[in-house]
Amino acid sequence: PERVLTKLLSSACPSEVEDLMRKHWHRMNGIHLVAALHNVAKAHSVNKDHKLLASVRAELLKKLQGSVDSLDARGISVSLWSVAKLQLAPDVEFLADFDAKVLAGLATFTHHDLSQTVWALANLGHCPSQDWWSCFDASALRA
Repeated sequence: PERVLTKLLSSACPSEVEDLMRKHWHRMNGIHLVAALHNVAKAHSVNKDHKLLASVRAELLKKLQGSVDSLDARGISVSLWSVAKLQLAPDVEFLADFDAKVLAGLATFTHHDLSQTVWALANLGHCPSQDWWSCFDASALRA
């Protein structure tokens, strides 16, 4: 698993990331998924016409949703940022699971994690509950 992560992080182009994901799909965990998404999302800024991951979007989101409990604050914020940047359009259940994970771990989020999370949710067109925002605001004041 560590070699897969190293390869994902050092991949020079999004198509290389996609090839690695297809080859190692069965052993990819939440950290691998975050690394792959982040690498592709960074490239997406440069080349917005790239349709990478479109063919595996549903499986990718489902696997990422299933891995949400294994992610730390940075993994959560980077995942949401990447999903928003790539415009992967997650479903309501995906966002609800991430909302719950964010809420449960707010004390561990840095200012950067908090701002990245809010940016991602806004770009996904998702507005969590008022209670969620109250907890989020209190955490932002402490961070």
